[in-house]
Amino acid sequence: MAPASPGTGGHHLRTSLPLLLLSLLTSGCPSGDPVERLVSQLDDAAHRERAIDGLLVLVRQSPARERAAVKLRVVNALADAYREDTARPQIVSALAILRDPAAEEVFVAALKDVERGGAYFEAAVRSARMLGELGLKKQTPVLVETLKRALAAPRQDRNTWLERSVIQALETLGDRRAVPVLIRALDADPSQVDFYVNRLAARALGRMGDRRAVKPLVDSLGATAHGLLLFEESRRALCRIGPPALDGLLSAAAKRDRRGQPERNAAAAARVIADIGLPRTTAKLAGLVKPRDPAALVLAVAEALLRLGDRGGEALLLDLVKDPRAGATSRRHAAALLGWYGSAEALVPLLRPSCEKPDGPAGQLVCWGVALAVSRVAGARGVEVLDKLLTSMQDKATRRNLEEYRALFELMQTCDQSLDCYREQLATAKSWRQRERAALALGRSGDIKVASALARALPEAHPQVKRAILVALEQLAVQGRLEDVRAALVRTFEQQGKDSDPNGATPPSTISRVLCLAERLGRQAHERADKGGEQQNDRVKR
Repeated sequence: MAPASPGTGGHHLRTSLPLLLLSLLTSGCPSGDPVERLVSQLDDAAHRERAIDGLLVLVRQSPARERAAVKLRVVNALADAYREDTARPQIVSALAILRDPAAEEVFVAALKDVERGGAYFEAAVRSARMLGELGLKKQTPVLVETLKRALAAPRQDRNTWLERSVIQALETLGDRRAVPVLIRALDADPSQVDFYVNRLAARALGRMGDRRAVKPLVDSLGATAHGLLLFEESRRALCRIGPPALDGLLSAAAKRDRRGQPERNAAAAARVIADIGLPRTTAKLAGLVKPRDPAALVLAVAEALLRLGDRGGEALLLDLVKDPRAGATSRRHAAALLGWYGSAEALVPLLRPSCEKPDGPAGQLVCWGVALAVSRVAGARGVEVLDKLLTSMQDKATRRNLEEYRALFELMQTCDQSLDCYREQLATAKSWRQRERAALALGRSGDIKVASALARALPEAHPQVKRAILVALEQLAVQGRLEDVRAALVRTFEQQGKDSDPNGATPPSTISRVLCLAERLGRQAHERADKGGEQQNDRVKR
């Protein structure tokens, strides 16, 4: 269980502001300067807490033209008072409220007091945060050493709030001197650290974009101790690093164990290659699949190829659906991917042999998967085959499913080739399956003008509709420029992995795909801008 977070708020004044100031300003000090009156009481344990509160009030209530000068005096006075041992945690808390770089040395000193525990620990956590938030990059070595000591401590002596705060500060500062210790945090045994430490380290490494982090991030894609939580953070980090991560990902996807089988993160690496979105990787991807490879790798590689616009993935999926030796779940998954990415020409011929005489429950699952896939992609020919099957279908459960999928063809019959019709259905259809079908139709149109409508529909969509919209946007990204939707994608999902979906939280994998697509579009825009600048320079030279 994660430890309770230390308090982050300021002092709570224990009396009304007028009474507090009156009592402080009329007590024993001959000076008429209210700052000096309060500072003189900082060394008095009986009055220290009220003096600190009063100084904060003075800063807040000073006229705007004088506030900066008053604040600097108060910060310097508090920093000087830090020598008083018992006052240190209170002073750090006050300086954190004032948020002034002049308190830098106090924050550094507080980090060195962390081993004393209790209030000193809370002061160290605040100090780490402030070094990051104030952009004090020259203190990166201090933060690095603090994190090293924390990671080396025995499990029973650790409180991961400090580790979290230091990693977040290092991420904010973006100083690549921190990369080695962040890699150590990423690699830390999750049984010895709070898994948020691993996740935060992955995120920080991604934002820094240092190539040294590629291998550790790729290796972490196969981590199982904390499930997909770390995988998704590592996935997003690799997307931020982008093309420099491709060689490491391709090596991981191709790596085999002593029995010649793919290693556990091979399929995950293939998915991240598709996230980065460079079509030039398809030839190497296609060569990853070997005879008798597990279905998980075949499915991952086939989907990656289709996401990158390579139809070779379709052939891999068709072979898997037709293979009676493959498990029913894998065959149904392959059929589902054909529905998301495949062609009607490939799918419709599968419908009759899959559903005419399904072989027990496993055969029924495959039939239902193929029928649903056909409903996502096929037109009139699919309706014709499905209707013939319904006339002779004896199994009640299969008939019920086929009839449900048959209704999805009505949208195709209504809209035909009208993109405006599909746009309207995406926004207004009551059935999420109809909205899903409309999104897929817009993506297959190849018309990048529909991208804005797809992006607008993303925040409120059903999870399955979200996936269809992402599939559509990725298909359009292969076709042309989508920079205008990038900001909308990021705004939708960047807030702590949550959105306003009324049907429930969006799956982490969907959020990762959205943010990876945003990174991909950003790179495309940057590359086009660079190319345009080069062309302009050439024209000037001529």
